[in-house]
Amino acid sequence: LVIEIKEFLHKYLDIHPFYENVVAHYILMTWVFDRLSVVPYLRALGEFGTGKTRFIQTVGAVCYKPMFLAGATSDAYLFRVIELFNGTLVINEFERVNSDLQSQITIILNNGYEKGMPVGRVEGDKTREPRTFNVFCPKIFSTRKRFTDQALESRIISVPMRCTTRQDIPSFI
Repeated sequence: LVIEIKEFLHKYLDIHPFYENVVAHYILMTWVFDRLSVVPYLRALGEFGTGKTRFIQTVGAVCYKPMFLAGATSDAYLFRVIELFNGTLVINEFERVNSDLQSQITIILNNGYEKGMPVGRVEGDKTREPRTFNVFCPKIFSTRKRFTDQALESRIISVPMRCTTRQDIPSFI
């Protein structure tokens, strides 16, 4: 199965063979993540035109229950959809994230790699009831730069992206 996944990745992506292997195993991990206590995140890291969007589309397509989102996603939507969907979160152009220590999205990401670390919120305009949201799941995203938060960076496997010169990669997936 790993060989078949690597062949699929190689057909559509131009990444180093080392990362083809890492990503193939990451994909398999998404199918059993609920049996694990921690899961790292996967990130395509590179400048414009290096294939970051293609990376997350290709990888996300074979992950467990992919949920594709644009980077302009609110923290309230993010923790609710993670709990509701309970699959692999795939976010394109995650530049929008303010990764300082107080950012709500950073808090979700810093806690979402470990099982049993829910995010707490108060719900309802009148009743104001406390509620916790499970934010544990595999997450794949693309960014141009690293996050400033070192804790968040320590939870990420970064795949360096580069402009391709390969002529054999199909234009569309």
